[in-house]
Amino acid sequence: MDEEGLWDGGLQLIGFWCSKFYQNYLDVEYYPERTVDVDFAIKIPYTGHQAKICEKLKEMGFQEDRNIQDGSIVYRGGDIMVEFLKDRRGNGRKEGDPYIQELDIAPQSVPYLRILLDNPQTYQFKDLGKITVPSMQAFLVHKLVVMGKRRDKGKKDKDLRQARAVARAILQSRERLETLHSVIKILHKSQQKRLAIRSTSTTGPIQISASRILV
Repeated sequence: MDEEGLWDGGLQLIGFWCSKFYQNYLDVEYYPERTVDVDFAIKIPYTGHQAKICEKLKEMGFQEDRNIQDGSIVYRGGDIMVEFLKDRRGNGRKEGDPYIQELDIAPQSVPYLRILLDNPQTYQFKDLGKITVPSMQAFLVHKLVVMGKRRDKGKKDKDLRQARAVARAILQSRERLETLHSVIKILHKSQQKRLAIRSTSTTGPIQISASRILV
């Protein structure tokens, strides 16, 4: 993704491997968890460089797996699945064809992804290269929003563990707390109320009592 310049076009590494990046490079505490899914979020409309991602993945041994219900495509290779996601507009009924010609991919449409896509952070490391992930603050808020919609207890518990670990790292920095306020403010009022997010001031403590994370 770095070699193709896709980070500059609005691509982000999200999901579990994003949380692993936080653990390895941003001092988020370690917790033993693993998944085979590698998730990327892409901002639409895409304005970056053209790249034949499908072709590149096939050269690496991945095979297409098309979802006949929405036309999205995931890529499977051995024990690894690579998936591309985009923000869903409204209830998703007017999404249309998900295919992005500039990248030769068809991302799945999911709700609330805008929280991540609107808060990118790009890093450059000697051993890793360039990578873009959502800010930890956006990651936390997104986990709380999604967690409130989960029916699967296992997935909800997994979201909670990831959110707690990131929340503890945010609490160690006043600057991170201030940015958390700015992410919260862009949420719809109903979402803020449902999460029971309360802020005493622009720099004061944040309580997320419904999630039992920050108290």
